[in-house]
Amino acid sequence: MKHFSYIVNDIDTLKEILKSPEICLNAKHNSAVLVQIYCATINSESIISFNANILNIIPNAIIIGASTIGEIVNGLSVTSQTIIGFSFFRDATLYATLISGSQGHEDKIGMSINNYLNKTTETIKAVLLLSTSISLNIKNLFKSINIDHQQCILFGGGAGDYSLSYQSNVFMGEDIYDSACIIVAFTGPSLQVEIRNYLGWLPLSKAMTITSSEGTVINTIDNKPAFDIYKNYLGINNDDDFFINSLEFPLLLERNQKIIARVPVNITADEGLQFVADIKTGETFKLGYGDPKLIIDKAKTVQEELRKLDPEAIFLYSCGCRRFLMQNESNLETLPFQDIAPTFGFYTYGEYAGPSSQIELLNSAMVVAAFKEGDTNTNTNTNTNTNTNTNTNTNYDPYANNHTRVVSRLVKFIAKVTTELEQTNLEIKKLSALETTKQHESRNELINFISMLGHEIKTPLAIIDSIVQSLALETLPEQTETINRHQNIRQAIKRLDNLLNTILVNKRFNPHSEVQLIIETWQVYDLVDAILSRYNLNLPDDIDSGNCLMSISIDNLNSKIIKINCSNYDEIGQGDFSLLQVALNNLIENAYKYSPPQTEITFDIETIDKSTLRFNVSNITDNFSILDKQKIFNKYYRGSEKNNVAGAGLGLYLTRNIAQQHRGSIDIEFKKNVISFILDIPLTAF
Repeated sequence: MKHFSYIVNDIDTLKEILKSPEICLNAKHNSAVLVQIYCATINSESIISFNANILNIIPNAIIIGASTIGEIVNGLSVTSQTIIGFSFFRDATLYATLISGSQGHEDKIGMSINNYLNKTTETIKAVLLLSTSISLNIKNLFKSINIDHQQCILFGGGAGDYSLSYQSNVFMGEDIYDSACIIVAFTGPSLQVEIRNYLGWLPLSKAMTITSSEGTVINTIDNKPAFDIYKNYLGINNDDDFFINSLEFPLLLERNQKIIARVPVNITADEGLQFVADIKTGETFKLGYGDPKLIIDKAKTVQEELRKLDPEAIFLYSCGCRRFLMQNESNLETLPFQDIAPTFGFYTYGEYAGPSSQIELLNSAMVVAAFKEGDTNTNTNTNTNTNTNTNTNTNYDPYANNHTRVVSRLVKFIAKVTTELEQTNLEIKKLSALETTKQHESRNELINFISMLGHEIKTPLAIIDSIVQSLALETLPEQTETINRHQNIRQAIKRLDNLLNTILVNKRFNPHSEVQLIIETWQVYDLVDAILSRYNLNLPDDIDSGNCLMSISIDNLNSKIIKINCSNYDEIGQGDFSLLQVALNNLIENAYKYSPPQTEITFDIETIDKSTLRFNVSNITDNFSILDKQKIFNKYYRGSEKNNVAGAGLGLYLTRNIAQQHRGSIDIEFKKNVISFILDIPLTAF
């Protein structure tokens, strides 16, 4: 086998090459010829002209090609060039075809590939596959490929696109397609083909999970728009440069105990990420970044393995992101292959490698295909059109390749810091979980004890209250001191009973358990009447609407007036009747405790927008400074005069929680010397 590579940017250059001795001599003595043309842009007129001139000199040539995002010729990485590689085989036979098709019909393309290759009775050693991976779902294509030749190895890559218009092309002869595959099967008794691939990317971020994907699109990552990881971690914008900016930062996944990469090519309208390779919901990944030193080290390992084969030609199919990462130092990876054999290839949109039954769609990888015919070394390693194939160990410059060294150190540093942070975070989570479990158990024990104690206390309190009521009935009107004593005992019982109700309701709002509301249908009249009954007051049976003045007393010295303004006693509401009583009673108790003696408490009830019940409890206050509006609904918060007022600091906190559980709200207003608490409850929240 003989291979020759050239940079050919015009037809005149090609004509001169076709006249050269190496081409003319090998054109007459061969069993098969493969001509590969890789170029930045595909011009149909140029392709037709190239094709005609090549066939004029080499009639049996198979001419194939693809658009690229970088070219590799004689081991050198070049850009925006048209390169042509001539491979002359001594006794091998080649079979080639182009199969077009559209996305969604990859299974039909796969079946066509099977039918074409399975007709061959000769043993197929390897198959070169070029495709338009932007317009086709290559993973679905691979699923449908089933070649009878079990030892057959597939390799190749996806056509690229310099212009970022997301349209790539492949061609065979004069036929150019933007949605197609080209296959070239290599057979021959003395033909040897070795395929290698390697990555060279390291994980940098924490592990993340793909929570929603469809085909080659990731919709969400950790239940957030997929694009967020590039925006938040890397500061990459959603613009025309997204693909270029994200090339160096693929997603690294583990499949079959191998790390593979996935590079996004576009952002969807819903800020999902579009790929050219498959992505699975539930897979975990880390953002990766290429380590130039690791890439070069892996390349050296492969190069040492290939020296044992002593190949006659090496074809390289490298992901475009490697060129963007390495920049001018890309040759540090590709050029040493030229020391082994003539090297030719291109930078791809996705690389392919593996047995026909297990072919992998890779990203960010390098695929190396080494060819040789026979056991005897006939490799003359002919270099054409370049004088840059020098021994990399001569004329060593210790200051060269600084970019590679610095990036490798930074990658190593970031990877180490990331690992340490993840380990620290894991330890914190373990400690937090242990502490939370202990606190949770202790909290539950305390809450259960308080609950049991509360229920045990409420029974004797009811008995005491009943006895006091009986004694009051037996007390003569002139026994004023005894009557006052009875009233004080009953008021103290009510305060203690109210405190127990507050504590028991607070248990229901334990953050480690769900609040189960008991939904009932009730009238406003019944709700107000139940609240007033705590003060031994009842709404008149014949009340219709308007004002209702009633005198309430928590103790004998501070009797106050409650003025009820209501025009909707017959309004029907829904919700937890008991909890709403607690909420409104807390507001009235609060108004009573924080208002001056002998003043009026206003309890306004109205319907807002025919959908919301509004309860407004207002009272006069001497000093607004005792209240902090930002903290007043916090748990255990009490005003600056707390030492003079009984309470646990739970009333307003629970009232807000009850409002929220009913999908309502509570607010506070200050007007002159009046403070108002406004509780809104939807009529039909359930």
